[in-house]
Amino acid sequence: MADPLEMAILAWMALPFVVFFWLSARRNSKEASIVNAAKEDEIILFKAKLEPIRAA
Repeated sequence: MADPLEMAILAWMALPFVVFFWLSARRNSKEASIVNAAKEDEIILFKAKLEPIRAA
C-alpha cells in the first residue's frame, strides 16, 4: 500500500488538472445550451415565417 503522505501529495498535484477539466466541461455545457436555445429561437422564427404561406 502506498504511503498516505505520498497519496496526499499526488492528490494535491492532480487537483489543478481536475479543476481545469471540470471548469472547461461546465463552460462547454453552458455554450451548448446557449447554442440550443438559439436554434430553438430560429426554428420558432422560421415557423412564424411559414404561417402566412400555409394560410394562402
